[in-house]
Amino acid sequence: MMTFIDTLFSELTASFTLLKISSPFDTYSHTVFAIKDYYQHRLSQINIYGVIVASLNIFILLAIVTGIILALRSVWRRILRKRLPPAEPATREPAFGLSVSVPAIGRIITLLIVLSIVFFAASTIFQGGTKIQNVLRILLLNVFLQVGIVVVILSNIPLRTFMPQPLHTTIKRYPYFFILVVNIFILSFVANYGFMQAVHIPPSLQPIIVLLFKQNHPGIISTIGLQAIFLAPVAEELLFRGFLFRLANSYTSFFPAALISSMVFASLHKNLFIFVPLMCLGMTFAYAYKKTRNIFFPILLHAGYNLIMFLYVICIKHMQA
Repeated sequence: MMTFIDTLFSELTASFTLLKISSPFDTYSHTVFAIKDYYQHRLSQINIYGVIVASLNIFILLAIVTGIILALRSVWRRILRKRLPPAEPATREPAFGLSVSVPAIGRIITLLIVLSIVFFAASTIFQGGTKIQNVLRILLLNVFLQVGIVVVILSNIPLRTFMPQPLHTTIKRYPYFFILVVNIFILSFVANYGFMQAVHIPPSLQPIIVLLFKQNHPGIISTIGLQAIFLAPVAEELLFRGFLFRLANSYTSFFPAALISSMVFASLHKNLFIFVPLMCLGMTFAYAYKKTRNIFFPILLHAGYNLIMFLYVICIKHMQA
């Protein structure tokens, strides 16, 4: 498993390797040739999994470069703004707290606790059978839990509360959030990996990724894919951003509310190694939700992130086989 973690780290950081230059004058040509050589190396392996990983790395490389350009552009705009005469004060943004009655909040919390108790009780009681059957049983219970979370929240809070703005308008106005998610995860993942190595803490993976790496049963892989790409983003964003973040934002400012919801979000993934990257991602999703006021936007960002990680795990697994 350590080999897999090291391989995942090297693949995720391949984009930085492609950006190495020997002088300021050959940045463009060196980067282009590095990308070309990297792609040719992957294609020479005649391995569809290697090509997919290479394509993901090229996508991450482009996201990093675009992120740097957008950051420089933002800094330049701030410099220009200081030179201009002071503009009229901007209109204050409307409050983003959760306008739900106290009994509704109490029902949601109570039902979520009941759901969790049923989930843990069922996973303990329903034992026996083959290893594959036990794994599938746990995965189906996860599906039950995620669907239950969605039903509990939407039965107490109207859907229109989470999406006052249409999604297509939001995507057109804030396309850079997709780039922001990639950059924040890569930077936090690399920094966290380096810190773990420095303090000699062995890295570890989430149980669901370990399961995906070890199992070859098509039912298990497809169920994990269904959860990771479709169910988990909807359930987790409704719970952590739509409910918990907005509830906290009703009583405090953005940063404490985003930090609280993101720490709970990261801790429930039960993995210290990925805690900081997931917390940073959670805060990015919270910022995206507050900025766009459409819960489907962070759901889309979350699903895209999970899809990339799912493809990485599947491809690296087959490359090492």
